[in-house]
Amino acid sequence: MKIMADRVPVFRGRGIEIRMLEDGPGHSPCYVGLPTMHPIDDGMEIPPALKLNEKEAQELCDSLWEAGIRPSNGAGSVGQLAATQAHLADMKKLAFHALRVP
Repeated sequence: MKIMADRVPVFRGRGIEIRMLEDGPGHSPCYVGLPTMHPIDDGMEIPPALKLNEKEAQELCDSLWEAGIRPSNGAGSVGQLAATQAHLADMKKLAFHALRVP
């Protein structure tokens, strides 16, 4: 099953639309969630199974993060960056001390 999210433009009411697709033979989508799965025909517009406002979408994102789900193409979080910076500062102090650099 594939679950995709799309931002809804302002002129269409804002929010996030969630679409669910299930692959059939040959990996082409053959069912969509409406919220139950229904067969689809070629060329059919895939309606959203769920529409969230921005607050609800943020809550979903936060709960996925708390469950351990991370973006596959993300470069890390602010917390990870801060931890790396603190580690580098500690390593710098150790290196300067070992090399007797004032």
